[in-house]
Amino acid sequence: MRAALLAALLLVSCGPELTREQQAIQVAHEHAREQFRYYDDIRELPPRVVDLGDRWRVEFQIPPEMAGGAPQIEVRKSDLAVVSSITGQ
Repeated sequence: MRAALLAALLLVSCGPELTREQQAIQVAHEHAREQFRYYDDIRELPPRVVDLGDRWRVEFQIPPEMAGGAPQIEVRKSDLAVVSSITGQ
């Protein structure tokens, strides 16, 4: 009973179901948070998503005043696994 109540509360709090692409963006955010020390500087800027057929490339942006490249993370569509993670220009 408690587990069912908890599951129901979780569903209500999550809001509408995310699309597969939105889920991939979340996976990319989680990966970037773990791998890039400057994640807090880039998390508020909307990433660009490029459809590569069997995967998406999530391209983060860096603020104009920040030097360097931004993370580019590729997420496979079939299982939402990170298959590539680089710092682009």
